[in-house]
Amino acid sequence: MNTPDPLDTPILCKRDDALVWPTEPSVFYLMARDGLYLCRNHEFFRSCTPARGFPAELSPQQPFLLSRYPPIPQALFERVVGFFTRIGEQYGAEAGVHLLWDRQAQRMEAYVPPQVATVSRSWKGGCHPVGLHYDMPAQLPPHVLLLGDIHCHVDLPAFASGTDMEDEIHRPGLHVVVGHISDEPPDVHAELVVDGCRFAIDPERVIAGYTRRDLDVPAAWLDAVSVVDERDWRHSRPAHERAAQRARDASPAAAGQGRLGEAGRLGGPDESELWVAGGWSASGWTPDVRPLAARDEAGRLNGHRGRGEAVEGDARDAHGPDGERGEAAGGVA
Repeated sequence: MNTPDPLDTPILCKRDDALVWPTEPSVFYLMARDGLYLCRNHEFFRSCTPARGFPAELSPQQPFLLSRYPPIPQALFERVVGFFTRIGEQYGAEAGVHLLWDRQAQRMEAYVPPQVATVSRSWKGGCHPVGLHYDMPAQLPPHVLLLGDIHCHVDLPAFASGTDMEDEIHRPGLHVVVGHISDEPPDVHAELVVDGCRFAIDPERVIAGYTRRDLDVPAAWLDAVSVVDERDWRHSRPAHERAAQRARDASPAAAGQGRLGEAGRLGGPDESELWVAGGWSASGWTPDVRPLAARDEAGRLNGHRGRGEAVEGDARDAHGPDGERGEAAGGVA
């Protein structure tokens, strides 16, 4: 980076409250913790006002991200898609997977956390996904790094919903969405998040390849998913969680992308399948298994989009410096 010439209007940094006000120059900028200020030493006054912009002699800068993420192995991604297919076909529900990087083995692994997928039922009797709730990994070994996650929109398109964006503000890393799960190949969308800024990236840059889904899924993955009636979920959670949910529902994101309409589903459960519901107790979530038809005893269902909400704690890109990539803004190097 070239060393710039001194600015016509200098910028001073305020490091503590004991800053001695300079008598020169007559005009300067003051950078403080709460913003940039334009300051003046005038013949008849001394002033400090919020600056409307930065010095005009500075060059503009666009946000960028140069990705060095290792690609998701093809076999791993195909098995994850198979996992989503199994859950989608049986319950019409979403599911999620964490991506972990083992620094010692230099390889990527998938971890399926215990999760609760909520679903709702349309007036025609079909199920559609509503939300996905899980805890983030609390204590990983020192050599294991959380890289990101993959979650499924079942038969909805693959995109970052308003709720996804809200959930991922403080979750840096790779976030992949799989949609249209009944298609082969399915729809895939990928974004990288760093310091709350999102960068779209071509899925082929972060996935080593894809041929067809692998339905040979570990039983532990399937056992980690509980499918719950959305109304049961709303009314069984502690009061403080329900209050937080009402606040999210009233937010602009919930009124826009954060709220989705009825989704298509794979196959559809018939009346012989089981419906997993439950409630909160002193020992935590207690599942309750009953026939699918019995769920109507809980009454009509209503739902919202709530993927990735941690039960206890869950912009696009621009180009980099000249010469480091030749793409226009809208991708990740």
